[in-house]
Amino acid sequence: MKKILCLLLLPALLLAAIPGRFMEYPDIRNDLITFSYEGDLWRVSSRGGLATRLTVHPGTETAGRISPDGAWISFSGDYDGGRYLYVIPSDGGVPKRLTWHHSAQPLTWTPDGKKIVYRTSYENTFRPITKLYAVSTEGEWPEQLPVPQGVLASFSPDGKKLAYCPKGREEYYWKRYKGGQYVDLWLYDFTTKEYTDLTDYVGKSAYPMWVGDKLYFVSDRGRDGISNLYTFDLAGKAVNQITFFNDFDVQMAASDGHQIVYVRSGYLYVLDSKSNTSRKVDIKSPATAGSWLTAPSIPRSTSRAWPSPLTAKASPLKLAATPLSSPPTTKRKPSISPVPLARASAMPSSLRTASGSPFSPTRAGNTPSI
Repeated sequence: MKKILCLLLLPALLLAAIPGRFMEYPDIRNDLITFSYEGDLWRVSSRGGLATRLTVHPGTETAGRISPDGAWISFSGDYDGGRYLYVIPSDGGVPKRLTWHHSAQPLTWTPDGKKIVYRTSYENTFRPITKLYAVSTEGEWPEQLPVPQGVLASFSPDGKKLAYCPKGREEYYWKRYKGGQYVDLWLYDFTTKEYTDLTDYVGKSAYPMWVGDKLYFVSDRGRDGISNLYTFDLAGKAVNQITFFNDFDVQMAASDGHQIVYVRSGYLYVLDSKSNTSRKVDIKSPATAGSWLTAPSIPRSTSRAWPSPLTAKASPLKLAATPLSSPPTTKRKPSISPVPLARASAMPSSLRTASGSPFSPTRAGNTPSI
C-alpha cells in the first residue's frame, strides 16, 4: 500500500520540485550520490532526479562520505557546539556519533570499509596542524595515520599506498593562489614507509582520487588558471589534463574508483573514467512554497491582559493550519508572542517600549521559544 501511495504522489512531488544548485561536498558510490545542501545531508541517484533529504537537524551536516558497500554515510555534524564525526545509514536513520574532539571532517573510507579516515587539528591549538586519523563505526579511540600531517587523502585500490595532501586549503578564497597555503600532492607507501613528492607545481594540486593505476586530482596549473581535472601517471610521471573548462572551476571532487563527482558553477557533474567525459546531474529539490504548516498544541497564558509568568495559568491553544506563502526555504526555530496582537493595546503603558511595542529587547524571556 505504501509503495502504491508513493508512486501516486511522485508526479506531484516532481511538479512541485525546484532545480537544485550550490550543492557542496558531493560523494559518489555506484548509482548513489550524497551532498550537502541547505545545511543538511541529501541523497540522489547519479542519474539525477528528485533528491531526498536525510537530515533535518538545525545543526549543519556536511562532507558526507559513502562507505564502499554503500550502506553508510559518514559526515561532519555541528550538533553539540563543535564539529564531530557521525555515521548514518545511507537510506536515512539516526546518526551515531564516532568522535568526541572538535573539527572532525571525513575524507574517505579504508578500502575494506572498516574505518573512516578523517582530518582534525584538535591536538594543536595555538597553531593548528591538521592530521589524519582513522576510526571504525564502533567509535573507539581514533588511530593516527603514519603521515605526519594531512588535509586530503585517497587509498590505492589495494590499500598499500596513500595519496595525500599534507597541508593547505583546498578551496582557498584567492583564485590562482601561490602562497604558503597552496595544496600539493604526496604519496606514502605503507610497506616501504617512503614518501614521494608527486608534483613540483607551486599552486593547487588537490583532491587526490585513485582510479585504477592512475591518480586523478584537481589543479589550476592551466594557462588561464581555472581548476580542472588532471591525471598523474605513477609509472611514467606524466601529468595529463582531462577537463578543459575555461570559465568555472572544478571543485570538491570525489570518486568511487570508477567515476568522479564534482561541483562546477554550483551544479553537480559526473565524469566517467573510461571515456573521461562529463555529464551534468540535474537535481530537483522538494519545494515547500504553498504547503501547509500545522503547529502543535502549546500552553498559552490567559489571565489578565499582561499576566505574570510566575502566577498565570496556562491553557492549550491550538493553531490552525496556515498556508506558507514565503519562498521555498526551510523554516526553523519559530517563536510565539507572549500575548495576541489584539490584546497588546490593553497593556499598561509602563510595560511598553518607546516604539509602543510590547516586546523589549532588553527584557529576558519576553519571547519564549518552542
